[in-house]
Amino acid sequence: MDRKTFYKHTASDVTELREKKREEETVLRKQKREKLVLCKRARHSEEDLALVDSSFTVKQVEDIGKLIQEESNDCLSLLKQLKNAFAEDMVNIDIFLSVNGALHSLIGLLTGDDPGLQLEASWCITNLAAGNQHHSSLALKHAAPYLITFLQGHNAPLQDQCCWALGNIAGDGPEFREILIKQGAIHPLICLLQSPVPRVVQSAAFAISNFIREPDADVRVLVSAGIAPMLLQHVNAEADNLPVLAEIAWVLMYAMASGEFEEAFISHDAIPKIVDVASQIASTEVQNVQALTPLIRCLGNLCSGPIHNTKMVTQNDCLLTAFPFLLNSPHRHIRKESLWLLSNILVHVDLCKSVAKIPDIITYIVQRCAETFDIQKEALVCLCNLAYSGSDSCHQLLQHGAIPAVLAFLKSPDPELLTRALNFISMMLMHCEMSRKAFEEQGGVDNLEPLANHTIHIIQELAHQMLDRYFSDANETEECDVDS
Repeated sequence: MDRKTFYKHTASDVTELREKKREEETVLRKQKREKLVLCKRARHSEEDLALVDSSFTVKQVEDIGKLIQEESNDCLSLLKQLKNAFAEDMVNIDIFLSVNGALHSLIGLLTGDDPGLQLEASWCITNLAAGNQHHSSLALKHAAPYLITFLQGHNAPLQDQCCWALGNIAGDGPEFREILIKQGAIHPLICLLQSPVPRVVQSAAFAISNFIREPDADVRVLVSAGIAPMLLQHVNAEADNLPVLAEIAWVLMYAMASGEFEEAFISHDAIPKIVDVASQIASTEVQNVQALTPLIRCLGNLCSGPIHNTKMVTQNDCLLTAFPFLLNSPHRHIRKESLWLLSNILVHVDLCKSVAKIPDIITYIVQRCAETFDIQKEALVCLCNLAYSGSDSCHQLLQHGAIPAVLAFLKSPDPELLTRALNFISMMLMHCEMSRKAFEEQGGVDNLEPLANHTIHIIQELAHQMLDRYFSDANETEECDVDS
């Protein structure tokens, strides 16, 4: 009796394929939204929103565009309405721009001698630049040189707003960033990281992060200007510093991502500071996601580099003890990022024992195998790395239910997930004799046999090897029973 029939997708497999597709599309949408939120942000004022209607009509926006051109009108009130109209809907920006002379008058108020009008006009430019690429190009062309000049003044509220506006412009693409750099935006932004006003530091960091978020960004100019100690002085978990920390952490993450300039930050104790602060935030009752996300990514990048980075990250036990909080975070992307960080740590066999000693850590990793596709992949990498470290870890994995959790992946239509699951099972069978019984009791052989005829060679080969090495006797006995 030949039990190795050809594997075909069943109806349930089609359902899995569709579900996987939906999950991937959801992840892509979330990533796109996240990128937009990080790159460009309209700025709202609750106080001013309370003074105007919650929705603007075409006529209202057109009237504002006309009225700000008349000196006799209350321009301050009009600008407050305009900035909220821009923040409400991109269509309002187009309506305003369609009014002849409106943009010219707005720039005139920005460059005038009334500080109150300058501030509100710069706020309007901020929200205009948060629109589409055409809107940003107009802000770049007509307002950017003035915004950069105001950075070097002594008006902190205006500096704050100009930083935000420049950040929105820089977030629209490399060509925008290149022009701003040539206009001299970088150095005054770096200097404002030392401002005594937290909001100015926060907005300056937001702008800088948009200049260096792309993989090919030139970080050298920042490092040469001594940005490392300026950033790290703001890395603390005090409640009133968290909004600033959130923006600073993104700059750190982008600046250190390539690995080329890591040493400039490490030499100023970046690793212990980031580890300490990330661990503190992770362990709080309400996690500050805005700050925690870039801090975890920063640590993940560090641990994907040389082993001495990873050892420095794990030198202080506070991060390891924070992992249960991270893996059980109510925020899905924090769980995913934490698994990625953990998988980079577990690459090093000598660190696996330290991780395995964390109470319930393996249970939490196993539980993540029941989540969405992207989290499943990260969890499975962690389990594979643990299994690779040897028999001690494999016995713990067995005790914490890793085999039935991973067996579910043998029906996955995703080749990468399927291959990792097979590798995990292979290592468990190799390092832990008791795994064989658990695998059989969970119906593992029935799930494994169809894969011996899989269309992908590596999957077919892995399945064959395990069947021949660990289950050939059982198969032969069963076949003899059937023949008799």
